[in-house]
Parts: sequence; C-alpha cells; structure tokens
Amino acid sequence: MTNLISNAFKYAPDTGTIRVDLFEKKEALCIEISNTGKGIPADRLTDIFDRYKILDTFEVESKKGLSSRNGLGLAICHSMVSLLEGTIEVESEPNEWTVFRVLLPPLQQNEEQMPIIATDTIPVIQEEPVTFESQDQEFDQAKPTLMIVDDDPSMLWFITEIFVDKYNVMPVQDSTEVEELMKIRQPDLVISDIMMPGVDGISLTRYIKENRLLSHIPVILLSAKIDAEEQIRGIESGADVYITKPFNVEYLEKIVGRFLTQKKNLKEYYGSAVSSYELTNGQLVHKEDKATYDKMIRIIEENINDPQLNVELISSTLGISTRQLYRRIKTVTEQTPSDIIKEYRLKTAEKLLITTNYSIDEILYKTGYVNRGNFFKVFSNKFGMTPKQYRKANQPNPPNP
Repeated sequence: MTNLISNAFKYAPDTGTIRVDLFEKKEALCIEISNTGKGIPADRLTDIFDRYKILDTFEVESKKGLSSRNGLGLAICHSMVSLLEGTIEVESEPNEWTVFRVLLPPLQQNEEQMPIIATDTIPVIQEEPVTFESQDQEFDQAKPTLMIVDDDPSMLWFITEIFVDKYNVMPVQDSTEVEELMKIRQPDLVISDIMMPGVDGISLTRYIKENRLLSHIPVILLSAKIDAEEQIRGIESGADVYITKPFNVEYLEKIVGRFLTQKKNLKEYYGSAVSSYELTNGQLVHKEDKATYDKMIRIIEENINDPQLNVELISSTLGISTRQLYRRIKTVTEQTPSDIIKEYRLKTAEKLLITTNYSIDEILYKTGYVNRGNFFKVFSNKFGMTPKQYRKANQPNPPNP
C-alpha cells in the first residue's frame, strides 16, 4: 500500500488526481490505487513486475513515464502479493491514467506458524547473475553513490529499494566484478554481505582498505553471523561498521547518512580556509607557515657546517624576505630564525661529542664554528660545562685526550 500510494503521488502532476479504493469482491479484498498523469507505455506493461529486467538494466527512465527505482518496489510488491496467494495487475492509458489492482483472497490463520518478515522468503528463480554496466547508467551528480554487494538477489533488491530514492545505487550481485566496476565509478560508500562466493565480504573490505585510492570509502558489512569472533574479524579487515541480520532498516539508513554527512563535511572543510590550519602543540598553525618552518630546518641541517649559514641565506633560499621569514616562523615557535640556527649548531655539536670520537676541532668545523673561544663560551652557557667535560660526563668510552 505504501509503495503503490507513494508511486501514485510521485507520478501524478500537481493538478492531477489520486484515488484509493478498498472493497470486497467475491470474498476477496480488492485494493485499487490510481492516478492521472503520463501513464505507462503499453510495451512496458508486460515488464513492470519483472525483477530481472528491472535490475539488469537499472536505468532511470522517468522521461518514459516509469523510473526503474519505482520498478524495484513493484517487483517486491509482486512477490509480497504472491506470498499472500493474491494477484496484482496494472492498466494504463498513456497521458491519461494508471491503475494498480491488488486482489487478496481470505487466508486461514495458522496459530503454529507466526508470520516472518524476511527477504529470503521472496521466491526467486535466478538464471543469470545480475550485472551492472556503469557506462549505461544515468547518475545524478549531485547525489552520493552507494554500491550494494550481495549474491542473494532478494536481499540485493531489498537494500537497493531502501536507498534508491535518495542516492545513486550500484547493485552488484557478483562480487568478483567489484574491482573492475570501481575503476569505472568510485562509490561514496559500500554495503556488502560477508558470505559470498568468489570474493567474500572480508576479502572485499581488505581490497578496498588496502588500496590507497579506495581506502577512504566507508564499508558497512552485513552478516547473519552474530558471534563476536566473526564481528571482530570484520572490523579487523577494515570495515567501518558490522551489522547483523536481520537488521533495522532505519538504523542502516542512519549509519549510511552519518558516513555520507561526514564525507561531505570533510570535503567542505578541505575546500575552506580553515583547512589551511593545523593543530600544533595545542595551537592552530597555518600550514604554509609550518611548511616554511620545516623547509628552514632542512636548509639548516644541510648547511650546518657552513660558517656563512644565517637568516639571509635561508630567506634567499626560500625565495622570501627576511621579514617574511621572521613573521612566518613566529606563528610556529617563539624562537627567532637566528636563535634556531644557534640552537641547531649546539645540538649537533652535543650529539657529535657523545656519539663520535671526533676531536673538538673537528666538531667545530662540522658545526660551522670558526672561533674556538666563541664555541666554548656558548657551549658552556648552554650546558654548564666545557665540551671536553660534557663528553667525559656523557660518553661511555671517551677518547684519549
């Protein structure tokens, strides 16, 4: 009822008419839902409940009067009516009206067997695997794209119908085709069953998460296995969420919506000015300033033995003025570029004193000092002792003087 009435509203014009009739006919319950509008072409009436043709083509054909997303719902309606031993038929006059007629016979209640709402009760006769040809699809570029992977066609159709009105949906019955399909079109999210022939859900998740170009895609695993060990295996494979069957449809919708919202927010973030900053030592630092700082450190490291290493050399190498250099470095650290050079020279000298047997004069040369007296003075001020005393106190096996 919900599906048929929803379709009637969807395809009736703003000034059209929608009619719902409910009555008994020869002890059977008769439901007729009709609407005015474009109607359905005669050549489509024979295929309208054919789930195989619907899912095999999976094309948006709203210009022809019926969308494939509507067709999936009709295929499920047909199966549900069949389970109730009834019939469903459609009549249509193009550009005039369409009526769906459901006839349900009285059924005797069975107290021993409670009704079970499960998609695996839908009768299926599947001759050929369902395929998805992305190049034949008409996608709405403004909508996210979901890939649904399940070897059970009933579950594949069921999940597809949940999302197809809100998103672009790529239904895939043969999991071995996923790799090639992702080369054609990358989905924004993947929902996959675990137990499948060929490539199971765990292997599929690992493929996605270990691929540098695909690892950002959220993966939701669905499984009838409820034991903790299997759930842990699913999460360890890289799945973002593990949901057991039977699942709550609204819960699945909320999970999908959350992931897609997060992805949208990230896209907006990286497209905004805020993304130019990163958190460093508890404060926001402009990435360009941080990059300048990192480049400066590399220049100091590469030229540490050069006595001419100074702020002017660094700014010239970076292609900016000394004033710009001081301004950018100030957002990263309270030290000035000149202080950083001095600190780096002393730290390098300290490291060489402890880890090598270089003489003091050799260390002077390697750290860019030209005045022995000045080196001893700044080193003693920093460490509270002469270089020789520092080596003796900190080096396990100091060299002979």
